[in-house]
Amino acid sequence: MDRQLHITVCRKDILRIGHTWFNEDGKLSVIAGAETAGVESILLRNILLCFGDGYAITDEVDYEWENGELGILLRTSLPYELFEEVAKD
Repeated sequence: MDRQLHITVCRKDILRIGHTWFNEDGKLSVIAGAETAGVESILLRNILLCFGDGYAITDEVDYEWENGELGILLRTSLPYELFEEVAKD
């Protein structure tokens, strides 16, 4: 039996996703750790809905830092300026 669990998230929770955020062509991109990227992408998908129905994760790709550490790059359709507004508060 599948049970659904409802978790409440808010816009400010986006600051708890990943460890690196940057502007990529005007949109927010986030780098999450390889070990936690699956859970973080689920949470990010739901947090983006707090900004409006049209925002989503558009791509997920492997990311390798210069030191060889692995991560996952999560590209979104969220305008970076909306992320900046939340980060300033």
